[in-house]
Amino acid sequence: MSDRDRSSIHEALEQQSYHRDFEILLADGRKVKIGELVDSLIEANRDKVILGKDTEILPIDEIELLAYDLERKEIVKVKADRVSRHKAPEKFIRLKFSNGREITVTPEHPIMVWEKGKIREKPAEKIRPGDLVLAVRRYTPMEGKNFDETTAKFLGFLLSEGFTYANPSNSYYEVGFTNTDERIVEEFKGLLKKLGAKYAIQIREKTDGKKLYTVRTISKDFYLKLKEEFPEVFPEKSNERPARRKRLPTKILEANERAKKAFLNAFFKGDGFVDKYRVGFTTSSKAMAEDLQDVLLSLGIYSYILEERRGKTTYYKVIVSGTEDIERFAEIVRDDPRITRIEQLLKTSRKKRNYRDVIPTEVLEELRVVLNSLHINDGRMTKNIKARQNANRERVQEYVKKAGKKIAELKDAIERRDVERIRGFVTVRELSKRINVPYSTVLYRLKRKHEETVKALAELANEKLRKAEKKLAEIRTIVEGNLRFLRVTKIEELPNDRWEWVYDVTVEPYHLFVSHGLVLHNTVSISKAGITATLNARTTVIAAANPKYGRFNRMKSLPEQVDLPPTLLSRFDLLFVLLDEPDEKLDSEIAEHILKVRKGEAETVAPKIPHELLKKYIAYARKNIKPVLSKEAMEEIKRYYVKMRRTIGRGGNEEGIKPIPITARQLEALIRLSEAHAKMRLSEIVTKEDARAAIELMEYTLRKTAMDEEGNIDVSILEVGKSSKKINKMDKILSIIKELQDLEDYGAPREEIIKEASRYGIGKSEVEKILEELKANSMIYEPRSGYYKVL
Repeated sequence: MSDRDRSSIHEALEQQSYHRDFEILLADGRKVKIGELVDSLIEANRDKVILGKDTEILPIDEIELLAYDLERKEIVKVKADRVSRHKAPEKFIRLKFSNGREITVTPEHPIMVWEKGKIREKPAEKIRPGDLVLAVRRYTPMEGKNFDETTAKFLGFLLSEGFTYANPSNSYYEVGFTNTDERIVEEFKGLLKKLGAKYAIQIREKTDGKKLYTVRTISKDFYLKLKEEFPEVFPEKSNERPARRKRLPTKILEANERAKKAFLNAFFKGDGFVDKYRVGFTTSSKAMAEDLQDVLLSLGIYSYILEERRGKTTYYKVIVSGTEDIERFAEIVRDDPRITRIEQLLKTSRKKRNYRDVIPTEVLEELRVVLNSLHINDGRMTKNIKARQNANRERVQEYVKKAGKKIAELKDAIERRDVERIRGFVTVRELSKRINVPYSTVLYRLKRKHEETVKALAELANEKLRKAEKKLAEIRTIVEGNLRFLRVTKIEELPNDRWEWVYDVTVEPYHLFVSHGLVLHNTVSISKAGITATLNARTTVIAAANPKYGRFNRMKSLPEQVDLPPTLLSRFDLLFVLLDEPDEKLDSEIAEHILKVRKGEAETVAPKIPHELLKKYIAYARKNIKPVLSKEAMEEIKRYYVKMRRTIGRGGNEEGIKPIPITARQLEALIRLSEAHAKMRLSEIVTKEDARAAIELMEYTLRKTAMDEEGNIDVSILEVGKSSKKINKMDKILSIIKELQDLEDYGAPREEIIKEASRYGIGKSEVEKILEELKANSMIYEPRSGYYKVL
């Protein structure tokens, strides 16, 4: 994408960003604050920064993120394309979700929600409590770095029940661990031995009669080495208690699965809990709770965070949720003394449904259609739908599996021409209607195994089966894909009283990334200037614009007269100029109509196609018709594209940029227009005639909006707002100024520039216009009136 493109797009999206303290998850498991990340990158690469209106953009290629493929409902590891920062708005929106996490964004930032049966984008300021948002069931793919399991387990103990102390004045450094369970204490001592650390142990009796064991390692070298490798274990001094500022070490976040499991095993022994209904961790550090949740999710274990007040202190419980998730967690803590209680909890969990993992009602409605078509609907799904209730994933998975099994059985029956089995799927009445043969005759023929009738039955069954299979595949991506739905639990509006910037990171081509267990939106890129690679036009945009000065001037180009940057104007496939020109007959008819309306005598004009019928026609075409390009249509488009490209540079030997009549952007537009023309005819195939209609339409609009001063089509007029010839003339004037500016103290004299330009066929008035334009674009300046220098 060109610098100008990026600038224009980001200016339009400058209010769709994240607060500087938003933590973004990197592909290796590390987490960084987006503000610190972007600020540091921009300051370190000032020469590469692209400036826009209240916007700074930096292309990058060294940071990997977890992007989200909405089509496949899966996570994909990709390199970030760019980062950017924009002037912050007056307020932020903070959203809290049912997994316990929260994000702070600008009011216009798009949030991915499930609404009216579809995944949609919704501005943060329009989100309401109870809205369903997109989340993930697991973080993948995360390979992780090799990390010593002994060290990982040691850190788990240290961050749960451990402590550190240092007094540099008398060179005293201590690392310790306390617990009342002698088995856990022995395990910690064993880890210290493996790490080569000497220790001392102290035992004292608590008021409840239990023995409290304290294991201490007094070693400056051990302490300092630990602090150097794992600074997160040693939070900086603050008014807040150290326990409330604890975090998982970055090296654990980016470690392999075995090391993560070793850490969680030890941390659970120190700060884990098991009660009648739940299992998980407890910590007084919110950041630690979020880190634990992310590590669990990287292991495919879902959890939610619950705040709990105990006196004046807030604690955070990380609660593992769902039978499969508890099973995975149990394998990690298999050697914990409380494993029997966890197994009991698992038995209880298997008996009840997980109502935190829901599937929206609209998906149930689609599934019911499939079940009905397969004649296997037992009615239980209908109860949820009637009550407008979501269903839990486990139940829906059972029905999806049941439908899949039935489809496989029917395929087998069709293959074997098992008429009785097929008739359980396709009724005689349906077949009678299809082949236009009386019901009784069809029934008789089927009983006699009449070959043509059985063949027609199999074809109809296959057709119905394909539809059911397609719909089931769509449902399966939601039910079995890496997709979860969370509820918005709280919304706050926060005033911005201190922050200058808001931030973005962009991943191409997905525009979605994963962090906080959520599927989150980043900035949106539209296209790639004149050298388009891919452009998925999932939305149709129809826009209208008035000329800047009220009326359209035929002597000026379209970009000069419409208050839209060329980089956005050129995104439209077709541009039409509607002119109000005198026409005696038409003017008379318009005047007569307006006067009759005023007098109340206007005739009601019935549309040639009734509105309701037209709406249904369009709705049907959009939903059911997906045209495919025929070979002939492809050849027609290719022939036109190559023919137009062949004219580049023809008709003159002047140097500089040549007029370009067509680019890959127009090629993409021709394909879309051809498909639209076929869809309008309700045709599944894009024919040669569809392609020709698209070409005629494209050429008509280009001749009206992209003709240069010599009558050639030049899409540069739409791409950059100037024809190639105009750009060449501007370049020539710049070259002349460069040559002449050193001859005089104040630069190149205007008269000399005009004189030199005339040698290249550029007239005086045109030179003066170009000089003003170059000044306006800060390409030249005027040290003294009538003298110019290049910036």
